[in-house]
Amino acid sequence: MSLKQEPMNPRGTYQLKIVLGVVMLLGAYGAGAGRFDLWPGWWYAVFALATLVASYLVAIRVAPDLIVERVSWDSGVKRWDRPIVMWLMLGPVVTCLVAGLEARRNGIRAVDFEVVMGYVLGLAGTALTQAAMAANRFYAPVMRIQKERGHKVVDSGPYRLLRHPGSMGTLILYLATPLMLASHWAWIPAGVSIVVTIVRTALEDRSLRAELDGYKEYAGRVHNRLVPGLW
Repeated sequence: MSLKQEPMNPRGTYQLKIVLGVVMLLGAYGAGAGRFDLWPGWWYAVFALATLVASYLVAIRVAPDLIVERVSWDSGVKRWDRPIVMWLMLGPVVTCLVAGLEARRNGIRAVDFEVVMGYVLGLAGTALTQAAMAANRFYAPVMRIQKERGHKVVDSGPYRLLRHPGSMGTLILYLATPLMLASHWAWIPAGVSIVVTIVRTALEDRSLRAELDGYKEYAGRVHNRLVPGLW
């Protein structure tokens, strides 16, 4: 019997999290800027809404119980992962707040090549993350061995090239966010999120090696953890 308590309506909970997440991003930018009519905050909120809805649709297609996994994960989560996940959830909100503060002080520039490249990178990052989710029915927001779901190694899709393609996609998105928000100050919280993601990947990989059957053999075949050719 699983100790994990499932939400009454996991799909409704997932949808509510999407709405609240987008509202928090837009609210943080507006609070920082002192106004809510600036294009970076609205464009980023629309981007976030579109990508979060796409991820929701992917999760539904992959496995019905993946929705539950992504909204209810109290049992078996690694102790070290809880504060990390809390930052990774709040990091984009802090990034929007800082970008808004810069807009309040220095104003905002017109849409330029950097902004366009930011959105191109952002789409690439979210596409990689969603490809990882589509290939992996165990794609959870936290590090835990999902024994009750028959957790096993996945080596299809982007996992043939990277052991943590979802984290790589997230890393690309963090790199893209300051560009999308047209903010230099936003590199500070985004940089923290990048470092935290790299540290988390190392800890997650170590835990999977120790606890997930077949992962050592998989790591022997796929040498790249996060960045092809580097690590």
